[in-house]
Amino acid sequence: MKILAVANQKGGVGKSTIATNLAMAMALTGARTLLVDADYQANSTAAFDVTPDPSHTLSAWLPRYGRAPTLHHHPTMPTLDILPAFITMADDEWEAIETRVDPLKLAAPLRTTYATDYDWMIIDCPPALASFWARVALLAAHRILIPITPGPFPLIGFRQLFNRIDYIRHHALNPSLRVLGVVANMVDVRTMFGRDVRALLTSITPDAMIFRTEIPVAASLVNAQGRGHTILDDDPQNRVAYTFVALLEEVLDRWDKPNDLMPGTN
Repeated sequence: MKILAVANQKGGVGKSTIATNLAMAMALTGARTLLVDADYQANSTAAFDVTPDPSHTLSAWLPRYGRAPTLHHHPTMPTLDILPAFITMADDEWEAIETRVDPLKLAAPLRTTYATDYDWMIIDCPPALASFWARVALLAAHRILIPITPGPFPLIGFRQLFNRIDYIRHHALNPSLRVLGVVANMVDVRTMFGRDVRALLTSITPDAMIFRTEIPVAASLVNAQGRGHTILDDDPQNRVAYTFVALLEEVLDRWDKPNDLMPGTN
C-alpha cells in the first residue's frame, strides 16, 4: 500500500479538496483506496457526507478506546472507503499529549492494519504540523503532496514544513518520507499571482518540485462538496474534473522518483 499525505503548515490552501478528489480519481481507476481524515475540522469527512461516531476516527487507536477504527464505505464507489474525523479528536489530541502517547504508536497500525486491503491511502493532514494528529500522519506516510495557493504570502509555513520533514527523516522516525511535489491550488487567472503562479512558486522552491497541473478556483468544486460529492462523481465532464485526473497521472509518474530538493537548494 502506498501512503500519500496531503499537507501544508498553512491552513486554507485546499488540502481537503485535493485529498478527496484525488482519492476519488484513484478509486475510479479501480485502485482500492482509503481516504483518512486526520483533521478534526473534518472537511474531507463532510465532503463525503459521512457522520461518524467519535470512536470511528484515528482516535480509536488511543489507549482509552483500544481498537481499530470503523471504516465507512462510499455508497456508490466500491473501491473507496473513508476513515473519518470528528471534532472530539481535538480533545483526544490534548489527552494524548498530556498522557505522553507516542504518535508512532498510532502511525504504526495505520500503516500496517490496512496494508493488504488497499492499494492507496490518502491522508488529509491538519495544519500546524507539530500537532499530534499531523505527526501521526507524517510518521505513517511515504510521500507528501504540498498544496499551495498563489498569493502574497505563500512562504508562510512553507519552510516550516520542510524543516519538519527533514527532522522526521534524519531522526529515523520515518526515513522513507519524501516530498512528491508542490501543486498550485485555487489558481485564479484574474489575479496577478494566478496568471504567473509558476514564477511565484519557483521563487520559493526548485522548479523540478512543482507539478505541471494547476487546480483552478471553481464554484463547481464547492457545490459538489456541499452535496457530499467530489467533482469527479458530481460532474465528471466538468473541466475541473479533468485537472484531478491530470494530477493523479503526475502523482503516479512521480511516485518512484520523489524530489529530495529543499527550498533554496539546486
